Amino acid sequence: MQNLKLQVTGISENSGITFEVYPNPSHGIFNVSLSRYPQNLQIQITDIRGSIIKEIQFVEAYLQINLSGNPKGVYFLKLYDDGFVGMKKVVVE
Repeated sequence: MQNLKLQVTGISENSGITFEVYPNPSHGIFNVSLSRYPQNLQIQITDIRGSIIKEIQFVEAYLQINLSGNPKGVYFLKLYDDGFVGMKKVVVE
């Protein structure tokens, strides 16, 4: 009998960063607040189909995002630097 060792590769989650998105749901304007600000932090916003709506580079630990010109629905905010940080679902009413 052989032992099988499994390990995750490809995506490393940076557990040292937490972030909040509020208000959620909103009418299109969201605030993003970080627990700490690493350099090279990016945010990518996609729609429910995975199409990229916006890509933004953070310049400080707080950011306001305006999606009010986009259709109502569900969007995903993905934060990443050299590795994956996290993702949140937001709703535009």
